[in-house]
Amino acid sequence: MLTRRETLEQLASPDGGQIRNDIAAGIAMLSQEFHAQGQVFGSVYRSAAVIDDGTPACESTITDYRRTARPGARAPHIRLRTDSGKCVSTIELFNGQWTLLTLGDSAAWRRAADHVHLRTRSICALLRDRRGLRRWNRFH
Repeated sequence: MLTRRETLEQLASPDGGQIRNDIAAGIAMLSQEFHAQGQVFGSVYRSAAVIDDGTPACESTITDYRRTARPGARAPHIRLRTDSGKCVSTIELFNGQWTLLTLGDSAAWRRAADHVHLRTRSICALLRDRRGLRRWNRFH
């Protein structure tokens, strides 16, 4: 077995060209292994619990993640500011429970979330309106 120094010397030598080419070819063959953002972040869940909003699907590939806000998809990263001024990512708002994000007047959504919570105890509502990010902890 070669030492680290011996390996580097061999790679730097004129005879190391073929080894460098073989390594480069091997790395290229594993591109999807190294660059799998689409596979990691691009899953879209489809079930009776996910209501399609009618927007066109934006499918990710193994290597390319295409952000989408369609129901069932991973929430895209967006920076928000809480009432106290703290910056948070939308990703931080999801904790494994049902989550609702709104923009604008959230009163109707709040009533709907209250209704669902009373019936199922399974919703975590995180609502954003013009005044900033609001978190109703009683849903946790």
